[in-house]
Parts: sequence; C-alpha cells; structure tokens
Amino acid sequence: NSYLPPDPGSGTGGVTVTHVNNITSYQYPKSFGVTAINGVPVTAPSSTSTLLTADQITATASGLAYSRTTQTFDGTVTITNISSSTITGPFQIVLNSLTSGVTLANPTSSFGGWPYVAVPAVGSLAPGQSATVNVEFRNPLNETINFSPVPYSGSFN
Repeated sequence: NSYLPPDPGSGTGGVTVTHVNNITSYQYPKSFGVTAINGVPVTAPSSTSTLLTADQITATASGLAYSRTTQTFDGTVTITNISSSTITGPFQIVLNSLTSGVTLANPTSSFGGWPYVAVPAVGSLAPGQSATVNVEFRNPLNETINFSPVPYSGSFN
C-alpha cells in the first residue's frame, strides 16, 4: 500500500511507504562476508535476538506525514502476532532496504549497520495482539521513502 502525502516543497507528493509482511528469512550480512556497512563494522548478532517470520508476525508501515516543526516524515510500524502462540519480547524492528540518502531520525540504535526502533513497553504479544512504534525519517533530497520492516524478539545487546 502506498500513500503520497503532499511534498512540502512542490505540493506534488513524493513519499511512498511500502509494507512487508512476507519475510520468511533474513540473512545477517556477516554471513555474506560483509564486514562493514557504510563504514560501520558489522558484528555478530546477539544470541538472544530472534527473527520473527511471516507465519508468526506481520509488520505493516503506515503512510507518512510531513512535520514542518521537525522537518521529518512521520509514521508508524505496527506488528501483529498472527501465530497461535504468545510471542515474548522485547521487540525491535530493523529498517532494512531504507532508501539511500534517507535516515531514520528516531533510531533506538543500529543492528549490523541497519537502524532499528524498539517497540516500547511491550513484554509479549498474545495471538491477534498488535503493538505500534513511531518512525521519523529525514529526507533532504525528497526521495521516495522505501524500507522493509524486519521484526525481531529478544535483545540486541
């Protein structure tokens, strides 16, 4: 699903948000021989973090709205437990494949060179339960904003 909010400069629109809920696997870049991303060293992920797959959880991004106050494009990512079991948190959402030149303005930190946001105050998700986290993007070149939200449970630390 895409939403094109007004472009603050020309009024023509210019932001597309994609949602990804069919991720079935995610290979950490180190497994492909990558040692750094954008100059940031890649380290092995913590054994306490677990990729959540498409049969467990969906991750859906909302449309984005431009904030003249913060000069960011703001939206949300919602994760929903679609499995038949409770999934224990904490939950992080890695923003993979973020458009070049676009940065996440409110990252919790980074994981293997990719920014992520922690879903606040959610210890677990029962079947059918959802949780939402805010995302804010800086887009100085007014590029189309695309990203793939990749949900994890557990800690990256």
